[in-house]
Amino acid sequence: MSLKRGADSSPARSSKRRQILFPSVSNPVTPAKTPSSIYQFPSSPSTPYPLYPSDSPSNPFGRTRTLSASLPPKSSFGRHLPLRFQFFRHGMKRDREGVYRVVQVPLSYNFKHVKTLIAFLFGGQPEKSPDEEDEKTGHLFEIRKNVVMYSNLYKLGTIKRSETSVRLSSARDPYRFKQEWDYGEDWRDDDDDDEFDEREEDQLSEDSEDGKEEARWEAEEDYTLGHVWKPVLRGEVPDAKTAIFHSSPSDTECPIQVQITLHKGTIPSRTGAGNSPYVFEARGHVYLSPLDHDELDPEEDYDEDLKMDIDPSAWNEPTNAFAKFLIESVGIPLPDFSQSKGRSENSTPSLVHDFSSPSRITDPFPSSPYLSSSSPVRADFKSSPLPFSASFPQYTPAPPPAQRKRVAYIQKRIERSKRKSLPKPDNCSDGEEDSKPNAATTVEKPSGPRGIDGRYLTREEAMRIIGADDNVAEV
Repeated sequence: MSLKRGADSSPARSSKRRQILFPSVSNPVTPAKTPSSIYQFPSSPSTPYPLYPSDSPSNPFGRTRTLSASLPPKSSFGRHLPLRFQFFRHGMKRDREGVYRVVQVPLSYNFKHVKTLIAFLFGGQPEKSPDEEDEKTGHLFEIRKNVVMYSNLYKLGTIKRSETSVRLSSARDPYRFKQEWDYGEDWRDDDDDDEFDEREEDQLSEDSEDGKEEARWEAEEDYTLGHVWKPVLRGEVPDAKTAIFHSSPSDTECPIQVQITLHKGTIPSRTGAGNSPYVFEARGHVYLSPLDHDELDPEEDYDEDLKMDIDPSAWNEPTNAFAKFLIESVGIPLPDFSQSKGRSENSTPSLVHDFSSPSRITDPFPSSPYLSSSSPVRADFKSSPLPFSASFPQYTPAPPPAQRKRVAYIQKRIERSKRKSLPKPDNCSDGEEDSKPNAATTVEKPSGPRGIDGRYLTREEAMRIIGADDNVAEV
């Protein structure tokens, strides 16, 4: 009598261990009914794992990150800095004061928070702010040093001249040519032209070798107002010659700029701690983003008033008004499970089933007594090719034009540096090398006695003068 019993001849027993249920499995998985092996691939493209990872982090090394929909921890009001946000629009006439907001802002705000705060203060539309910018219409922050202001009697809160030390932008590519920032956006019209002007390169190399500090790029998520005004964190007086420029060319006809400087006036003292901005003064009713006429309410008035004095309670009440605006500005789209399923099936080679290959082939591995004889047989490991061609491109895609231009630009600068650093020959200098005559191009100059008029004499004329006979042999 055989000691082995068939799996289908005995009644199924309930295991005392905790049974694990996957989303796609309706019955508990028992050892007697398990038809899988660690060496085999599933015959169905569906997987027991979630199609959309809920806890998948963003790329920590990438330039584009999702704005965190939360404010930093609360800090004492002594670490909140009163700033003046001066609003400018191309073509808009202004008086001495202009359109501005005086706001006390926590120094722990990064520039993602500052960007949202500008939209919060000047009528920006939170639902249109995320991921609609490109390299041409995207915003840009610039940290300015050595700031010189206009007279308060002429233009209040307006910067006359300054120097850029730091640039920040999540929309514009920080690895593009620096000439675009230093010489304007129209310095080169053809984006696909890989030829470079040597004069522009020489001028650029001379400027970089003069010892002048170039502006560096920082990440908006990591750079805070505390990095801009560091003395405040040490309990010292902030530097009044430091400012922030924010430019937003989303409307190409009327680009917008916001200058953020230290407020030199007096403000009421506040005690306690918080993490929300607090508006003290506000003047001018404007819209930061162009209004969509299809979404306007015909019964409301949307006209701008550049001289209107606005009650600060419009921003300060309720106390969590900016926190709600920040959540609306994130705008994280909900996952599309129909698209996520296709991406999940094609992105993981080990979970993809090739329907063109045989699906029922004899199992090459030894059978186990715990496997049911009626269970479906899995595909052969060797005879089931992975569809790598459907998951990965056959050729590596070419880099974008901006990256190609950047690499070619650096390559030309390296070659030019090599030519300049080549040692000169030891046997002769550049002057001696140029002064050497060339035998192929040198012409013999006439020589001999000259007459009274300075003209070279011929042989017959010279013999006649000395009275010698022409038949005298030459020595």
